[in-house]
Amino acid sequence: MEWSEVQSRIKAGEGRTVEFKAGFDTGKIGPAVCGFANTDGGIVVLGVGDSGDLVRIARDPDAVHERLTAFLSDGFNFPVTARCGRHRTPKGWVHWIHVLRQRNPEPMLYRDVAWVRRERGSVRASPSELQELNNFFGFVMTEDQVVRSAGIEDLDEEFFRRYLRKQGFGARRVRGPDIVSDYRNFRVVRDVEGRPYPTLFGLLAFGREPQRFPNMPALLVRNTAYETDRRGPRVALATDATGRLDEQVNQSVNWARTFGRREFHGEVRRRDLQVIPVEALREAVVNAVVHRSYAITGSPILVDVFPSRVEITSPGTLPNGMTLDMVRRGGITRTRNEAIAHYGSSAGLMEHRGMGWLAIEDAMHDFNGTEPQIEEDRETAWVRVTLDLRPANTA
Repeated sequence: MEWSEVQSRIKAGEGRTVEFKAGFDTGKIGPAVCGFANTDGGIVVLGVGDSGDLVRIARDPDAVHERLTAFLSDGFNFPVTARCGRHRTPKGWVHWIHVLRQRNPEPMLYRDVAWVRRERGSVRASPSELQELNNFFGFVMTEDQVVRSAGIEDLDEEFFRRYLRKQGFGARRVRGPDIVSDYRNFRVVRDVEGRPYPTLFGLLAFGREPQRFPNMPALLVRNTAYETDRRGPRVALATDATGRLDEQVNQSVNWARTFGRREFHGEVRRRDLQVIPVEALREAVVNAVVHRSYAITGSPILVDVFPSRVEITSPGTLPNGMTLDMVRRGGITRTRNEAIAHYGSSAGLMEHRGMGWLAIEDAMHDFNGTEPQIEEDRETAWVRVTLDLRPANTA
């Protein structure tokens, strides 16, 4: 990173990927470096005050550079991938550390703490954020975790075989010598101490009643219709969509269809519209069941219907460095649940990976001409899609 770019960052001020430090104190630099390494990367600028004024580092620049290099190598649980730079100003030196997001076996720690970025500062990772980090770095692959309370008999063999046939694995294709070998090949089971156990993915994709196992009762879609435009006790209709992932999607869509149709009088002629934009809802629910954080075991996906809108809320933040803008642009696919995403695509739940948001936009344009909205709360870990039920000229 050149000095001209650093100057531009200083002028723009502190933010999610920029932090200023007036002096050279590794105790204060450490959390910032760790936070950048665990989140989206960033730059720590030394010799700049909080307001962006240059206060400069008076120490010998070579000594500072050597200490920074040693600190980045030995001050964390893994060496930090970063580039250090410096620039001499008329009154002293400004140093910077350009930190890249890490690709280690587990999250970066500083003084045995995992730090992450929130807005303009580095904070200790919350339990949900720590699980997200573990998933990202591959230290814990949630969908590959075995469920020891389940057995092979809890998988629906016939449904799994129909899935194989749909993928072209018929009699002429070479498969394993038995059903357990096929399960292993498709990550449906994993051996622990010589015994095969269903994985979380296996139960969600091919299991019988997956919600009856420990830590899985809330891995479902909760559908609720409210009488007013706010959550409260005035519930008109509610149901839980349970079972396999495909069953959850289908149950939620069928529930939405029960709201029926209504007349809409346009400028030229009357036409019938579904009360709920079923096509857009289906895409949003599919994206939720595929991309939600299954490490957050106590929270279901929520489909909340209000008189003026529908909200689909998914547990967890956007996966693997995705941003809201990246989602809106479409075509970029990143997921924390690779096996589930592949299953969703090959089983026909999703048409094209990375195009879900564009499909929702198209469906809402056909429904009433409005734009869907998406928001994310990183602190409490949820992503929400909102579908407006009012025509565009009244939204």
